[in-house]
Amino acid sequence: MLMLRRPSFIAPHLMAIFIGVSIPSLVLGRAVAGVAMVLALLCIALLPSRKACLQHLKKTAGSPLGLLVCATMALWLPAVVFSLDPMRSFEAWARTIVFISGAVMVWGALAEEPELLELSLRVLLLASGVAVVVALVALFGPRDFLSIIRLKSYFVRPEEALKGFAAVTMLMVPVVWWAGRRLGGYWAKVGIALVLCFLVIIAEVKNMAAFAGLCAMVIVFGLYIWSKQNLTSSILVTLALVVGIASLIVTLYVVRGDLKPHPEIDFDYAAPIWLIDYLRQVVWSFSLEKAWESPWIGHGINVVNFLPGADQAIHTSGINFIPGHPHNWAIEIFAETGLVGLLPLVVVVVALIVRLGQVYFRSRDAAVLMALAVNVGYWGSGLSNFSFWSAWWQVSFMALIAICLAGQRRAPADSPPGQVRS
Repeated sequence: MLMLRRPSFIAPHLMAIFIGVSIPSLVLGRAVAGVAMVLALLCIALLPSRKACLQHLKKTAGSPLGLLVCATMALWLPAVVFSLDPMRSFEAWARTIVFISGAVMVWGALAEEPELLELSLRVLLLASGVAVVVALVALFGPRDFLSIIRLKSYFVRPEEALKGFAAVTMLMVPVVWWAGRRLGGYWAKVGIALVLCFLVIIAEVKNMAAFAGLCAMVIVFGLYIWSKQNLTSSILVTLALVVGIASLIVTLYVVRGDLKPHPEIDFDYAAPIWLIDYLRQVVWSFSLEKAWESPWIGHGINVVNFLPGADQAIHTSGINFIPGHPHNWAIEIFAETGLVGLLPLVVVVVALIVRLGQVYFRSRDAAVLMALAVNVGYWGSGLSNFSFWSAWWQVSFMALIAICLAGQRRAPADSPPGQVRS
């Protein structure tokens, strides 16, 4: 008679599988990805190494960067207490803490047992392959395919419905490439194929914010090649970056150079609308005006679209002055938490990027470089992308960072599990 394995034995493998599946499953909808991530976090409670994960969380929170994050969360509290909607603000604030804590424990768990990381990377590549097939069929195949596979009774326009997935594939580009190289063999070819498919999806969906994130990542990889201290390579990379950025600007001008301001909008545009579309400029301007009405502690976390006038239509198309969020994390945080909340977050972002850069240039560890690329891609694209408080966006970013950091080269035996290793 077969005996069932104990939950504590099965849980680590389930956690690794759910982590690998969660992000690619966004192609099926945010709810599906959310369920996978919640199940992964629940598995942590059954891990044999759960005490080590908690210890890793404690050590990370006590590190200089961890203390900066804790201080930032504390400085956001006034924007919860004095919010226009305290319960809504508290929910967004509290779940962010849960996401960060969960990601740190996943990082510790995968770093503690490298075979789990290998399993998670394999599942990530396989699930990404399935997601790519779904996305490409939806974009180039039958127009109602996505509606059917997402079990919707109404038509789902693929180019709009897959914008979130396209943004996440931008974050996944360096991770799947690195995962393929780490696993070796045919997995390396799978990783390269996925990167190419991701680029096709991003281009077809026309997610310009994702393109901005990719440009930020290209600069990171340029630093990687410069770090090799090869003069010829450094010159070629510099020329490639200059040509690439110039080509992007020229392409935007050629494709969108004939755009005209909407006749119903009387607005003094700060930048050419072929470079930054007129809707974003109007939304950013309105959001900044609201931010300066309460510059110190803001109006409350995750409530900017409920401010007076935010629901008024910009013109007859029906788009509001704040269509859900300002499409810029810095402006959003400023309007909702004030300078008291924005400045420490900027310090955290800069400190995180600088710290990862320091560790990489000291260790030359590819996993750290991938974590750095994901970071600059996330914060770079977020300047014209989704709401900072979007749960699926936060979780995707944190899960990918956890996977990368868990893949660092092993430290000496006396080092804490999951510690940033150099």
